[in-house]
Amino acid sequence: SQQKTIINAMAVNEEGVMVTGGDNGSMWFWDWKSGHNFQQSQTIVQPGMHIRLLLLLQIDAS
Repeated sequence: SQQKTIINAMAVNEEGVMVTGGDNGSMWFWDWKSGHNFQQSQTIVQPGMHIRLLLLLQIDAS
């Protein structure tokens, strides 16, 4: 699987789940160790969306 977009945000949690957020409104969830993409989500792109996603990922990490 390939997320064919510009990646604006990326985070990994303690369980080894990595999420990437693209400028096209996509979020992909990966197993950090294997590189397997196990879930994808798509939304409508909004102005400033990448900033909100980055803040959400930072809040969840703490």
